[in-house]
Amino acid sequence: MRIQQVLSAAVLMLVAGTVSATDRSYFSHVQLGYTQGDFEITVPGLGSAEEDDDGFTLDASFLVNDNVFIAAEITKLETEDSDVEIDEMRLGVGARTRIGGNTDLFGVLQFGKVELTIPGVGSADDDGFVITGGASINPSPQVNLFLKAGYVLFDESDGTDLSFGVSFDVAPSAALILKYRLLSLEDDFDIEYDQKGFIVGTQFQF
Repeated sequence: MRIQQVLSAAVLMLVAGTVSATDRSYFSHVQLGYTQGDFEITVPGLGSAEEDDDGFTLDASFLVNDNVFIAAEITKLETEDSDVEIDEMRLGVGARTRIGGNTDLFGVLQFGKVELTIPGVGSADDDGFVITGGASINPSPQVNLFLKAGYVLFDESDGTDLSFGVSFDVAPSAALILKYRLLSLEDDFDIEYDQKGFIVGTQFQF
């Protein structure tokens, strides 16, 4: 069933409608951001533990043509007190279609991997696919609003990945960004992992 879901998502993206949009900022960019939030683990019968974390994110998107783009993401976080490291990467392909004069709907299919490293204990990782849908809206030539909702289908865990934010152009090829992200995963042992936080940074458009 999982393979069928992944293949169906890929087909839907490849047959997305054509568009002749002039604004490429959201789909051809490199974002570098600083993130600060908290990381929480909940173990059934034992309760939960929560810590502040911070780190950086790198988000890149490159248009192959007017509709299809390559999407890549890297996130590196570390908790404040126990120095737990959370490393995440994603790489995949997406497609968009324009509705109205200033709104794009898009879908993305990515391979993803997440690794958790606990000092003195070791590390564990999980990988699989992430299917994401979203919207990019330009209420003015300088402002872009975006919303993404994803479903994570890893080998030993699954969950949701939600984010939304805004970018504001400060130069023809540069913008400031602010966004919020919430990643929630649950593994095969019903252990829950939640990471949420704000991201501020810069975006370079081309």
